[in-house]
Amino acid sequence: MNPMEQGVGPAMPEAVCQVPAHTARGSLEDGLRAVLRALHTCGRLALLVACVLVVLGLSPLLLILGACARRLPPPVRGGTRLALLYGTYLLTCEVSAVLNDIGFHASRRRTPLSQSEHHALCLNLVRRSTGLFFGPGLRAIGVRVHWPEPPLLDPERPVVVLLRHAGLLNMQLGIHLATGVLRRRPYGVCKSAAACLPGAAALLRLTSVMPLRWNAEGRARAAREFAAMGPRLGRDAAVILPEGTNFSTRRRWARIAYLRRSGRHDLATAAEAMPHVLPPLARGAGALLATAPDAQVLVVGHTGLEDVLPWRLGPGYSSYDETALHISWRSFAPEEVPRDPDGFETWLYERWRELDAWVLATRTGRVGRVGRTDRVDWDDPPRR
Repeated sequence: MNPMEQGVGPAMPEAVCQVPAHTARGSLEDGLRAVLRALHTCGRLALLVACVLVVLGLSPLLLILGACARRLPPPVRGGTRLALLYGTYLLTCEVSAVLNDIGFHASRRRTPLSQSEHHALCLNLVRRSTGLFFGPGLRAIGVRVHWPEPPLLDPERPVVVLLRHAGLLNMQLGIHLATGVLRRRPYGVCKSAAACLPGAAALLRLTSVMPLRWNAEGRARAAREFAAMGPRLGRDAAVILPEGTNFSTRRRWARIAYLRRSGRHDLATAAEAMPHVLPPLARGAGALLATAPDAQVLVVGHTGLEDVLPWRLGPGYSSYDETALHISWRSFAPEEVPRDPDGFETWLYERWRELDAWVLATRTGRVGRVGRTDRVDWDDPPRR
């Protein structure tokens, strides 16, 4: 029986007692969304558990194959390295990110945090998860990491990181460079496919990197996000991958053909002379830099991760027999980077020409490493 009919209080008018139809529909829709989100999360967790179990079951075979990878044919060698790389990533970064995310939400419910404490805790958890993979995880499978001393940057200015999009796990590498090396909160966008596993999704939730479906609507939204990102950076870092997708010879020639069809013969000619990189797209980074006039720019190259997919590289890509990840970076003050669209596009192509030359020199061993490139403990990189 209705409590109002038991004398608990005065009877309310019928019109007040009734829930508006649009409110009921909204509550139903919210409930359905919550159920769908829960099912989606459970599905991703189940996928992660299944992948971890498969990796653990195959780990003896993978370690044996990895030990003799140099003697295997190139396609088999690439597949073996791919399995080792992703298996290690699942057992380190993915598992750690899921556990950290669960612990973070549990502790946040127990103890309220200020905004600064919240951001500091998020960055520490992200740095811990990605550092497990790029530090002890890669060392465990025999991958050496070489990187020069990070450049000195003004801690009061934002940083825009222009990262080469070479092989797999580029998003995780960009997030680790921002949090573990620069000690800044990363902003950016990525393809929603990069967050298909729960650990990767947790990394994005703990940062300001937004996953988007990479259709026409998603690309348009990414352009709007970049244009609005500049004023929000403060002293943080935006990570952008101007190439837009992983390198492959087929994609490189397709983009060069597109430049020629668009009448950009100067850029197509420049791209043909860069066999190790995709022609960069200047629109997103240019829109961001136009709204962040005081931002410093850090151009980051890396090579080594693309070798787990050797069938994508083609005959024009320099061969490489070392199991290593090499990283280079070069910083530019705000006044060194043109902010007008045409000037920035020309500047960006020149930087990518330099990256192409660095990749060639690194893979062929024709030039020494730049700066200090000893093996570095990525678990706790130097504070800048």
